[in-house]
Parts: sequence; structure tokens; C-alpha cells
Amino acid sequence: MLLRRRCWSVVMTFLMSLVIFGGVVTAASVEELMDQLKHPIWTTRRDAALQLGALSLRAIDAVDILVELLEDRAAPVRYAAVNALGQIGVWAPEVVPVLADTLFHEDPEMRWQAAVALGNIGFRAVEAIPALAEALLDQYPDIRNAAAWALGMIGPAAHEAIPALIETMEDSDERVQEMARNAIIEIGGLAALPLLPPSEAEMARIAEIGALPAVIDTVKGPIKVVLRGDLMPLTVTNFIKLAERGFYDGLIFHRVEEWVVQGGDPEGTGVGGPGYTIKLETHPALRNVRGAIAMARSAHPDSAGSQFYILKADVGSLDGQYAVFGQVVEGMDVVDSLEAGDAIKSIRVVDH
Repeated sequence: MLLRRRCWSVVMTFLMSLVIFGGVVTAASVEELMDQLKHPIWTTRRDAALQLGALSLRAIDAVDILVELLEDRAAPVRYAAVNALGQIGVWAPEVVPVLADTLFHEDPEMRWQAAVALGNIGFRAVEAIPALAEALLDQYPDIRNAAAWALGMIGPAAHEAIPALIETMEDSDERVQEMARNAIIEIGGLAALPLLPPSEAEMARIAEIGALPAVIDTVKGPIKVVLRGDLMPLTVTNFIKLAERGFYDGLIFHRVEEWVVQGGDPEGTGVGGPGYTIKLETHPALRNVRGAIAMARSAHPDSAGSQFYILKADVGSLDGQYAVFGQVVEGMDVVDSLEAGDAIKSIRVVDH
């Protein structure tokens, strides 16, 4: 089984090198470690490789030997060599194509180590972008996860990998989905993300947090609400995701009546949405009372998307039919003053 390691051993071996060399790294000490890379005992070769990696730029002369160790007969030595190249490679761009080739090694641990190494190199690993994008299809989720992370670490230069990362957001492993999402944000910002319904992982996080304060800032003033993510995880997560994307910024309240205000339609007509719908979610503790915030929908129960309404009066007949997901705690005077065409400036969650 592929190990989910983080390279804590690098820290340990760096501390070892300080002990061995009295805290002073000299050319002679680096040469000594390079000699140990050829030692007949594999543990010595492994430890020397890790220590050289921890020395980074100061061990740049060891690159050629470390590349040779990628074919070492002892697997731990090969892993240590990949690890070291990932740290030295920031200063030695010639290792990037070598690590890119290693993404297709027959040993899955080597592939994982190579992806992590390329991520450590960061924006200088642009030559490996096509290989990392291909690694998003690896049979092992740990490798797919590491490849997505590495692309995110490369940053905006990895823009060509966004289509592959978008596909990876549908991965069978939720960790990989989330890593792909984070990578897209690192590469191109939130605007590069497709609008998608909440994932199970996203909903679980919001449900665990519980009640969330948020502010709907309008041209008439702020409306402070509490969103019940603990009771309505799907609906609240969807609302928060759209808000964080800036989806609601500038949209109008297209419907204003004596008992309700409604907004969140990008078309401003009452028929638009984010391009997807979510299932109806209800909870008996959340009622359609004055100040309630709920999802608007069409006749079909599972047709809510982005539109929401705030009640100006109690309307108990709507209970159980619409997803009430929060309550206004301050600013009902603002709600009462809204007119058709008034705009939402922004919606932000105060802390989550």
C-alpha cells in the first residue's frame, strides 16, 4: 500500500548533519556525503542522500550522483534520492525533466515521491506540468493528490493544467477532489473554478462549525444573519460557496412584496441561477417567520440554486416546502426598506 508520508525525515537528517559536522557545512563535508552516496551499505547511501537534500543549494554538486541513485538497487535509497533532488532542484533546473520522467516509474512510491519533489521545486518546475497533469489519472489516489498539490505549488504558470484539474474535481477520492480545487485556486483564483454543488467534505466542515454569522451588505445597509450550517449543511454550504466566489456581488433584489424580498438571480428576472440545482433540505426547528432567510425555487422541490428570500412577515404555510437556512439577527429595518432593483454589494461570512 502506498504510504502517505510527508518528508519529516529531511528535518531529522538535517539535524543529523549539524551534529556530524558540528553545525558548520563545508565543501569538505559535502564531499564526504557525496562519497557516502557510493557506500556499499544502503542505509549509508540513503542517509547521505537525505542529508544532502537538507543542505539544498550547498549540495548542488551532488545532483549527478543523486540522479544515478534513482536506479539504486535499494528502494529506500531511490526514494531518498528523489526527495533530495526535490530540495536541490530549486537551484538545479536540470532535475525537473528527470523528476517528470519519474512520474511514470513502475514503482508507485517513486511516482509519489517525484510529484512531491516537483511541488517542492514550485514555479521552477513548469517543464513538468504536462507530466503532472497526466499523473492526475494515476491509479493511486495518493499520487493523484500529490500531482494536484504540485500543480498548485507551481502556481499561475500551470494554467494549462486547469482543464485536467477540473476533471479531477470529480475524482472518486474526496481528498483528491479538494486538492484539485485548491490547486485551481492557487493557479487561477476562484474565478477559474467551475460552479459546482457542494461536496460531502465541504458540507461536513460547515456542519461541524455550526451556526455561522454572515453579513448581506446592500445599497441600503447591512443585514446580519446567522446561517445554520449545523442543521442545513447542504443549503448553507452552497450559499457560502457562492458568496465567497463573489457570485452575489452586484445582483439585485428583483422581487419585493409586502411580505418578502427575493434576490440572487444573475439574470435579475427570477428564473436564473448558478447552472445547477440542489436538493430540498428542511429542518423542523427552522420556520418561515419574519427575518427567516430561505432558498427560493420553482415548482420542483429540488430546483433551488442561488436565489434566496428574506421574509418580512410570518408565513407558516411555507414550512417544510422551502429550505429555511438562517435568520436575520440585525438589520430588519434594512430588509423592510428594500425596493425592487436595490443591489447586493457583497455577502460575506464573518468567520469560518
